[in-house]
Amino acid sequence: MTGKIMERENLKGKIEDFIFRKIEHNKFETFKLKPKEILTSNRFDLGLKLAYLTYKEYLPDLAEKIYYHDIRSQTLGEFKEYGNDVKNTFKVYIEDFDKTFNDIKNNGFDEKKSLLPLSKNGYILNGAHRAASAIFLGEEVACVKTELDDVSPNYQYFIERNVPEEILDIGAINFCEYAENTYLAFLWPSGRKNYNSTIKLFDNVVYNKNIRLNSQGGLNLLIELYKHMNWVGKSEDNFPGAHKKLLECFTDFDSFSVILFQSESLEKVQEIKKQVRDINKIGFSSIHITDTIEEVQRVAHLIFNDNGLHFLNYANPYKFKSTLDIIKSLHTNDVKRLKNMVLDGSTTLAVYGLREARDIDYLSTDSLLLSNKDVEIEPHDNQLIYHKVEKNELIYNPRYHFKYLGIKFISFNQTYKFKNNRNENKDINDCDMMKSFVEKSSCKYFLAKSRQFMFYKKIVMKSKLRTALFSLLKITNTYDIVRNIYRKLKD
Repeated sequence: MTGKIMERENLKGKIEDFIFRKIEHNKFETFKLKPKEILTSNRFDLGLKLAYLTYKEYLPDLAEKIYYHDIRSQTLGEFKEYGNDVKNTFKVYIEDFDKTFNDIKNNGFDEKKSLLPLSKNGYILNGAHRAASAIFLGEEVACVKTELDDVSPNYQYFIERNVPEEILDIGAINFCEYAENTYLAFLWPSGRKNYNSTIKLFDNVVYNKNIRLNSQGGLNLLIELYKHMNWVGKSEDNFPGAHKKLLECFTDFDSFSVILFQSESLEKVQEIKKQVRDINKIGFSSIHITDTIEEVQRVAHLIFNDNGLHFLNYANPYKFKSTLDIIKSLHTNDVKRLKNMVLDGSTTLAVYGLREARDIDYLSTDSLLLSNKDVEIEPHDNQLIYHKVEKNELIYNPRYHFKYLGIKFISFNQTYKFKNNRNENKDINDCDMMKSFVEKSSCKYFLAKSRQFMFYKKIVMKSKLRTALFSLLKITNTYDIVRNIYRKLKD
């Protein structure tokens, strides 16, 4: 990060007046940054502004709702910008944001017009609308580093101002869609007693959410996180390794923390992981941290979405392998255009493991045509009336879908409403099955919780017995003898 030196007086008009009045140094360094370098954990508001830019084309009402909560929080409901008397209503805020975005879209970030002021630590002080626009468009940003302290509209800032969790989830997802140095940490229930010590190890927290999974949810999440590992096992064997891992990580089924955070390198992340394991002293069962941004983005869509959490808690996605293989094959189509579609009809029932899908139905906002030689795949627009929801809402609003394997599916609840409205014979049967399925799963949760308690106690007893035996053999100098005998018997 190298640039040129600019005199204080030359910054006048290029940074906000109230910031100019605060700076006292005579010379300042100016330079350009890649857009993703200014997306930092203390600026959760950028995730909300990126969400506005993402949704404004397809769902303007949702976009404005997200942006409303952003600006309401930062102006304490007054919608007046400090140092700008003209910007005094929410409508003006929207107009000004759109104008800023279009200017950068058409002309790039013009350093002759403005510079983005940074704190002494290199974080954005002001100009979040310019920053979000540049990040969204992939434009480099011209910055000036000042001697001023940070400002931190982080995720806690918005929680304290009563922003709904649904909006915070959307902000978190959009943040990790654009940031490259983000990771997800899962603080498993097995390390709950040391939570306060563990959480202190995370400095650059973007978002911290408590989620609650039942035994099926824990199993599905573990499979999703570790499915690339051989020890997990295969779907045809019901993932025996994942079941064992479930017993080790989920000592109970109360809520636990998932932390979205930033780090300079994977090496530093691995050091955090090591420190957490040293604190808990239960091997690899107290924490999981993602390795790649692809994993972060894939899993974030499940855990930062109520429909995704419902899917984890109730689905048996590997039950109908043939349907799953067909869904995976959709990636051979135009992947970029998959974001403009959602799978509809009985496909949701299939990935939940309720019944095989006879065909694959979908809704799309463009002329996307999906194909597969093994099953009929066709648009479902002629059935849209039974959803009683606009197509764009179903496709783009996370309230109506969940994302799995990079594909959107109509949510379980919306599928039920759709079938209940259509009310054909097959729909009546499906609705009855869906109701009994959820009721049965609730009962299974309490049974699983009791079994889990007993299983974990057995694991703890075995571990303590093994440790005590090891210590005894060492004290009596018989460890090597017993180990050699054991190996011979094993062979």
